[in-house]
Amino acid sequence: MTDAGSAAPSKSPPHASSFTGRRGLVAALAIGVVAAAMIWPWVLAERDSFSQKSFDHDRFHLPLVRSFASQWPAVDLSDYDSATGPGYHLALATAAQVLGDGETTLQMLGSLFAIGLLATVAWRLARWRGSELEGLLLTLPLASSPYLLGNAIWLMTDNLSLWLVSVPVLGAIMLPATPLRLGRWGVATAAACVVRQINLWVIGPIVLAAWFATRPSSANLAEPTEAPRRRLVVFAALACLLPMAVVAGFAWLWGGLTPPTFQQYHAVSVQPAAVPYGLSLFGVYGAPLWFVIGASGLERGRVPRWFLLTASLGWAAFTMAGESFAGLEVGRNGGWLWTMVAQTPTVGGVSLLLAAGSAVGMVLLVQLIALAFGRGESCGRSSIVAAVVLAAFLVAHAANKQLFQRYFDAPVLLVLLALTALAWPRRGDGPSVDPRSDRSWILAVGLMAAMQVAFATATLFLPLAAG
Repeated sequence: MTDAGSAAPSKSPPHASSFTGRRGLVAALAIGVVAAAMIWPWVLAERDSFSQKSFDHDRFHLPLVRSFASQWPAVDLSDYDSATGPGYHLALATAAQVLGDGETTLQMLGSLFAIGLLATVAWRLARWRGSELEGLLLTLPLASSPYLLGNAIWLMTDNLSLWLVSVPVLGAIMLPATPLRLGRWGVATAAACVVRQINLWVIGPIVLAAWFATRPSSANLAEPTEAPRRRLVVFAALACLLPMAVVAGFAWLWGGLTPPTFQQYHAVSVQPAAVPYGLSLFGVYGAPLWFVIGASGLERGRVPRWFLLTASLGWAAFTMAGESFAGLEVGRNGGWLWTMVAQTPTVGGVSLLLAAGSAVGMVLLVQLIALAFGRGESCGRSSIVAAVVLAAFLVAHAANKQLFQRYFDAPVLLVLLALTALAWPRRGDGPSVDPRSDRSWILAVGLMAAMQVAFATATLFLPLAAG
C-alpha cells in the first residue's frame, strides 16, 4: 500500500508533502464549517422531549451521562442503562464537571464528535487524492447522512465510535503499516471498543494491512528483512491484544458482552441478514457511480481470484442460508430499507429485495476494486483492505440480535467513499486517463451527496421543522 505521500511516477497518489498536508487541513476545516452549519441550529432550537428521533437521547444517554457525572470520578460500571461501552458517557460526564450537565451544553459537546469524524475523513481523503476539493466532495455524502446528523444533534454513541474507528480503518486502507502506525491503530481501536465493544472487528483489517506490509509488491520485489518483518508481527499482535483486553475486561465485569440489563435484548445471535442488508445499502448509496463506471471496471484491472471466490461464496452463504424478512420481534426493523423489505416478497424467509440489492452491491464492490487495481497494485491492495473492513463490520453485526439501519449507514458510507477515492482515476495515472472522466466522477459523487441530502431532508429536517 502506498502512503498518502509515497512517490511513484504513475498510478500512485502524490507525495505527502507539507503542500498536501495543507490541503488536508483546508478540507478538514471546510467540512467542519459545513457540519456545524447543519447541526448547531437544531441543537440550539427548542424541541419536545421523547420525539421519535430523540428517544434514545431522552431515555438512555442523557440520563446516563448525568448519572455518571453525579458519581464522578468513582463511576460504577458493573451495570448501567446502555448496551454500549461506557466511553462516550464517561467523556461527557468528565466534561460536565467543568461545563455543567445542561442538555444543550452536552449536545454541543456531543456534536463535536461528528465534526471531528468528518474533519478526519476529509483530511485523509484530501491527502490521498492530493486535492482539498476532492477530499471535501468525497466527505459530503457522509456529512449529509441523516443518521450521522441525527446522532450529532442528540446524544448518541455512534459518531464518537466511528471517529475512533476511522483512524485505524482509513490508516490501514491508505497507509503502509509501520510499527508506529500499528501502535497508534491499536490504541485507537481499544478506545473505540471502550465506546462500543463491537468495534473489536477492526483488528481484522489491521492484521491484513500488516500482512501486506510484509509482502513484496511487483513494483518492489525485494523481500522485507527478517528484523522489520518481526517488528511488524510483534506490533500487529500488540495492536490486536489491546482492544481484545478491553473487551475481555468488560466481559469479565458484566458476565457477558453487554451490561447485564441489556444481555437478553442484545444477546449474541446469528443474524446472517446483516451481510445482504449492508451490501444492499452499499449498492443503493453507490448507485450514482454506475454513471461513470458502466460495465468497464473489470476491463481496467484484475481482481484477485481468491477474493472473487471468497466474496461470492460469502455473499451466497449469508444471503441464502438465513432469514432476512423484516420484523420487530426478530430485531430487523427501523429505517427505510427494512420498511421496504417488509412490503416486498420473501421466499423461504429470504427477502428477494435484499437478495437482489446485495447482488448489486457486491458487483459494485468488485467493480470499484477492479478500478483500484487498474490504478496500480498499491491501490489494489488498499481496496482489498477496504473490502475486508466492510466484511468484518458486517460479520460482526451478524452476531447481534438487533439489526437497526442506524448501525449501518455511516460505516457503510465510510467504506464506500474510501473505495471511491481509490478507484477514481487521476491524470497522473497515465496518458490513458481521459481528463473528461474527472467531471463524470465529480458528478457521480455529487449525486451521492444529493441523495443523502434528500434522505436527511425527508426524515430529519422536515420532521424537526414541523415539530
